Amino acid sequence: MTNPQISDPSPFRRPTPAGQRFVDVRANLLPPEVLNARRTDVVRRRVLTALVAVAVLIGLGFGAAWYQTHSARSDLAGLNGAIASRETEQNSFAKLAQAQNAVQSTRTQLSQLMVGDLSWKSLIGKLQSAAPSGTTISNVTGSVTATSAGQQSTTTATGANPLNTSGKAIVGTLTLNGTARDSKSVAAYADTVSKIKGLTSVMVTSVNAGTSNVTFAMTVSLTSDALGGRFTPTSTSQGGN
Repeated sequence: MTNPQISDPSPFRRPTPAGQRFVDVRANLLPPEVLNARRTDVVRRRVLTALVAVAVLIGLGFGAAWYQTHSARSDLAGLNGAIASRETEQNSFAKLAQAQNAVQSTRTQLSQLMVGDLSWKSLIGKLQSAAPSGTTISNVTGSVTATSAGQQSTTTATGANPLNTSGKAIVGTLTLNGTARDSKSVAAYADTVSKIKGLTSVMVTSVNAGTSNVTFAMTVSLTSDALGGRFTPTSTSQGGN
């Protein structure tokens, strides 16, 4: 008589010899102490891995901070060195700067003291250059009555001398003596002199005929534009006639 076959629905059923029946039975026979020890080792490895990762990140951050600090200190040291070098250069030119300031101060004082100065050499050169052919200046005398340019008002200066059409204060007078071919040359010379900067109110006071020429005399008023000697600042020069 043949034994009936019993089908095992388990997918892990092992093939059994004919006529035998096996039932799969699984059981964990490890002691709890071993299981706990294994779990503890896994947790310990994970914790150590995390600690190592954190330590590496901290080390990288510290290195970056140190590099930036070192670079900033190097830049600061370079700037301090450059500043010290510039200060040394400035100190080396301190005496020169003091000398320049002293010269400028002296020039300012001289310009204030010599504000009424008149360059007679330049003025006489202009008078001689303005003389037409055949006219010779033999003598020039003059005086400066004002000590500074522009102290008198335009109204006062013009009212004191109606011939002053320059609008500038009169600060002195000139007297010219010379010879010319004829009276027309004298009149032409007087007209030319009136156009020289700083001169106004030209008046021919005398014309005397000679054998071959005439002698003449004329007076000229000096305005504030004629002033300005060697130490007068260029910026104070005034326009006009």
